[in-house]
Amino acid sequence: MYLNSPGGSLDGGLALGRALRHYRLDARVVRLEPSLCIGSTCTESDQRHGVVVYGRTPHAGMCNSACVYSFLGGAQRSLAATSSLGIHRFYLASASDPKRQPLTRLSKADTARLDRSVKDLAYYLVEMGISSELLSMASAVDPSRIRYLTSEDMAALGITTPVTAPDDQPLPRRTSRIGATLPPATNGWPIVEREGRPFD
Repeated sequence: MYLNSPGGSLDGGLALGRALRHYRLDARVVRLEPSLCIGSTCTESDQRHGVVVYGRTPHAGMCNSACVYSFLGGAQRSLAATSSLGIHRFYLASASDPKRQPLTRLSKADTARLDRSVKDLAYYLVEMGISSELLSMASAVDPSRIRYLTSEDMAALGITTPVTAPDDQPLPRRTSRIGATLPPATNGWPIVEREGRPFD
C-alpha cells in the first residue's frame, strides 16, 4: 500500500491500519505520478472518475496526522527517499466544516469522546508494536502545526522496519479486531463505520 496523504479521520486511519495488519500488507510512504488515463489524457476529472495508471518512479511523499496511524499497520514499513511522516495532536471538528477547524467549545460528550480516542489510540499503538511515546510526542504538537519525525525518531519508536529479505523477518501477528465477525456479503473485508453506519 502506497501512502501519500495530509491526513484525515483518526477513526478511519486506525481502521485502515488494522486492515493493513490483518491482511499483512506492507506500507510505504511514496508518491507516484499518473502516467496514463484510459481513454483520454490525464485531467483532474479523469483522476477522480476514470481509470488512472501510475508510473513506477517513486517521488517523495508525505504521510501526516491520521495517515501516520494507517502507516503503522503495515507488516513492513518504509519511506521513499526524502518522504516524511508528520504528527500532531488529534482534535474534534464539525463534519459540516469544510476547513475542518478544531472545535473551540467542547460538550461533555465531546470530552468523553476525546478521552475514548486517547485510550483507543494507546491500545492501537500497543497492538501494532509501536512505542506509546509516539502518543506523547503527538500530544505536544498543536493541531495547526506538524512535527516531522526524523529517521532516528522512527527507529527509536519502532515505526520503520529493518530492510531485510522477506523470509528473514517474520510477519507480525494479525490483529484480532478486524474481519472476525463480518457478514458473508463483505467477502472478508472489514466494515468501517462512521457515526454508527457502514460506509465505503
